[in-house]
Amino acid sequence: MKHFTLLALAIVAMAACNRPPKPYREAMEMIGSGKYEYGIEMLKRVTIEDKSWLDSAALRKNDAFEQLVGVGDWERTLILVDRESDDKAFKREMKRIVIDYAKQQIANGQIDSLMRVLPANEKEMIACFDSTVVQKIADMIAAKVFLGTWSTDKRSIKGCEIYFERDGDIYLGKSNKSISGWTKDKTIYKISTYKGNLVWKCQPRIFSYNYYYDKSSEYFGSKGTVRLFSADSMLIDYVSINSPLTTFARMVEMPDSLKAGK
Repeated sequence: MKHFTLLALAIVAMAACNRPPKPYREAMEMIGSGKYEYGIEMLKRVTIEDKSWLDSAALRKNDAFEQLVGVGDWERTLILVDRESDDKAFKREMKRIVIDYAKQQIANGQIDSLMRVLPANEKEMIACFDSTVVQKIADMIAAKVFLGTWSTDKRSIKGCEIYFERDGDIYLGKSNKSISGWTKDKTIYKISTYKGNLVWKCQPRIFSYNYYYDKSSEYFGSKGTVRLFSADSMLIDYVSINSPLTTFARMVEMPDSLKAGK
């Protein structure tokens, strides 16, 4: 009987040693009920005295943040990132999780949702992380959306089509057929630097004609932009101001909301 009692006490002692500390247990309850921020705060109370649980607490913090990102409440998410900005290791993990979330959204066919999130939260993301997070998400969107063939409803070039090819960090928009002065496979647009708010720098090929010298020429302008409205809708816009060069702007897949002003 004495040996049984000692064995039972030993088992109880071992169970007590393996039992998570109180802050850890409370954190799991909070995370389970969707109170991710409070759960993360409680996990920070797991100290060196509970060193066998420190690694697990760090992993649970990452899990809690990942779940919060998945909820899609970016105000809560970015407030938490700002609050935890002094924890450099955790901040690196939060940055990775946000980028992974963007990748998953694209893989799951939710790119339009991601394209609403990015411009709505760009300033806060840059303030909480840095510009690389926004740039990486924008690069992923560009790689998914630009490639492929686009058509236009613009009257002066109606029937023209462009397709994009990637050349390093630049997307080349090439004519899909010879029509309206465009030559098949000729580069018409060069899309490069991300400017924010789903807008990229766009260098359009400008076709000009000098009536005085009866001479035509072509060159790439430097003041154009391309704005993405969705995965299926974008606006390419620019103006040539070098008189007597022709002034025009090109619209590709114009959204219905803008057609009234065409």
